[in-house]
Amino acid sequence: LKKIQLTTKIEDYIAETTYAQVYQNEHDKVLETEYFFPISSEACFHNFRVKFGSVIIEGDVKEKEQARKQYDEHKEKGDLVAYAEITEESYSLMCVKIGNIPPQSEIEITFAYIERVQITLNKFWQFILSSSIIPHHNSSENKSLANYPIYAKETTSDFDTVKWDVAIAINSRSPITFLKSPSHEISVQNSHEGGVFSAKIVLENSNKYAPTKDLIILYSTESVNKPSYLL
Repeated sequence: LKKIQLTTKIEDYIAETTYAQVYQNEHDKVLETEYFFPISSEACFHNFRVKFGSVIIEGDVKEKEQARKQYDEHKEKGDLVAYAEITEESYSLMCVKIGNIPPQSEIEITFAYIERVQITLNKFWQFILSSSIIPHHNSSENKSLANYPIYAKETTSDFDTVKWDVAIAINSRSPITFLKSPSHEISVQNSHEGGVFSAKIVLENSNKYAPTKDLIILYSTESVNKPSYLL
């Protein structure tokens, strides 16, 4: 893993997140890789893409058995192929397989999904950005993870070279009265234009964080508990 880039745009209480990861095959042979990606159980995915050089593989939704069969067929042919599914054991994990990654090459994997931001303590919107597979995703019910390594705090030195970029933009039709992250140090740039109140959030000193901790954003607006709609 070489780079993680997370970009989220929140319109009032609907969040769209694009999660991009760059991996490098540093070996002199073709590889197949499998990893698990933590997601919100409320998320609705609308994009899955793998990019290798000038080659872009766009995801297509199919019945699981048919998708698995096509993945195996393309892998046997030697094609660069990717497959993703939400695990049957937990709706908060997605399994991703990538076959035939060429030697000494770099590959970028991108997800995009939409979710509704939840209310907490009856007065805050709470947005959670999952960073990686961490211990609370590796519970006893997730037997599929039993033989896989996970990111742990005591191994953060292994990820010192990982560049982790996070950018979150909140747009609200009512004033943003409170904004804070209880999990990370952040900087916020506020603006107001055309009747829209905006806040742009980035991680402070992002290079000191290994991808082992979910990013939590709490914010409040004057309309947090009022009926509303989005078109």
